[in-house]
Amino acid sequence: MSPGEPSLHWWRLHNQHATMHHQSSASIRVNPGNPDHHLWNNHGTWFLHYTVHPTALTKERVRSSLRTKSLDEARARRDALLGGLLKGGAA
Repeated sequence: MSPGEPSLHWWRLHNQHATMHHQSSASIRVNPGNPDHHLWNNHGTWFLHYTVHPTALTKERVRSSLRTKSLDEARARRDALLGGLLKGGAA
């Protein structure tokens, strides 16, 4: 490390501080031409899938079973779960 260059310890403290003060917000990208957005059929059972960004530098893919084989029911459950995420809940 050259003189004047921040240390790893400084970066950790800075990033921890930034993470603690990070304001989270939800946004959901929807393709209006695809009524099955965020849905995935795995051997007959429908799943919800989406990506969250807990910090500006990280992302996490979420897969959650909707526990139904019915596409109509899967769409309704997806809409309810994504609506809860937009209101600040957890899926």
